[in-house]
Amino acid sequence: MKVSAVLCGSDRSEPHRGPMTEMQKTDDHSFRSHCSIARTLELVGDKWTLLVVRDLLWHGKHTFQALQGSAERIPTNMLAERLRRLMSWGLVRREPYQDRPVRYGYYLTEAGWALEPVLLQVMQWGHRHLDGDWYDPEKSGRNGDSEWD
Repeated sequence: MKVSAVLCGSDRSEPHRGPMTEMQKTDDHSFRSHCSIARTLELVGDKWTLLVVRDLLWHGKHTFQALQGSAERIPTNMLAERLRRLMSWGLVRREPYQDRPVRYGYYLTEAGWALEPVLLQVMQWGHRHLDGDWYDPEKSGRNGDSEWD
């Protein structure tokens, strides 16, 4: 049996398709590429999305106001758009925590939590090559306490 794969950037028309996951919504979205890297970057490759995931994942920020208070100061309209996008892709869920006025908390789904190794690798690369800070999620207990080195 001959096994073939399509490399990212290849112009072959039939890509290798791996197993589908619960969060894939390829029917609702037309991708510009068959490349897994390009598709992932369409979802999380902008300036703000991984920072929102970081704050939900490690810093215990679950309200719009708390997310807006991050050091990077994401603009309100961008935060709202990124949260909508993350929810539409099944990476974040929204739950009401107050009735009047209705206010929501935002939480990562299982698929959202699956981004943790990606964030750890990005952080490690930035620490090594850009002299960025290092955050140890195990040391902080993921409760929002900062453990930056």
